[in-house]
Amino acid sequence: MIVVGLDCASNPKHVGLARAAWTTDAGLSVAEARVASSAEDIIDTIVAWLGADRAGLLAIDAPLGWPAPLAAALSDHAAGGSVAPEANAMFRRRTDHLIKQRVGKLPLDVGADRIARTAHAALRILEQVRRHLDVRLAWRSGPFEGYRAIEVYPAATLKTRGARSSGYKGAERRAQREEIIEALALQLPDATRAGAEATDHVLDAILCVVAGEDFLTGAAVPPDDIPLAKREGWIWAR
Repeated sequence: MIVVGLDCASNPKHVGLARAAWTTDAGLSVAEARVASSAEDIIDTIVAWLGADRAGLLAIDAPLGWPAPLAAALSDHAAGGSVAPEANAMFRRRTDHLIKQRVGKLPLDVGADRIARTAHAALRILEQVRRHLDVRLAWRSGPFEGYRAIEVYPAATLKTRGARSSGYKGAERRAQREEIIEALALQLPDATRAGAEATDHVLDAILCVVAGEDFLTGAAVPPDDIPLAKREGWIWAR
């Protein structure tokens, strides 16, 4: 099975892409990873990589939904009126709260942070990929037929695998990225490893496929409320 990692961003040139193969016998094998060159390159690459096999998983580092209380509170809100839900209930999803409780990492508030632009970009990418491939969101872990997409959170994947989960972003943090690669015992082609050491966008894309492996093996925790998860999205992590 093909596993594609998408480290999403509102700027296409900050988007990381990774491709790996996964089998029940051999596990995960990362083939390549790089930074996208344009918005068109993102779509073309994902479609080409996923479409090379009859089954593929797209693991996306971006929220794929918004908090249900946010939509309810704003549906008929008028300027100057009060808002009933308290801030954390309005701006954070159930999956965000549960990741914080279970893993100790709090995702950015998709309802109140610039991460909302990343979420918007991810959904646009998913929409355009669906013009070529029938990619559906997955709600049950393990192998499957066809094409599926999941939301992942590299910081949670790193934390649950016992690796550094912060302080590795930015050009000056090369040594910290090297530390992560070693801690996870990632076997990477030379060019891919060089890219992951050079920029966090490439490393995060690789971490997306690592999270995809957790999903495929059944190690990732499934939603405790599927109807709500289908509304808000769900972060797949151990």
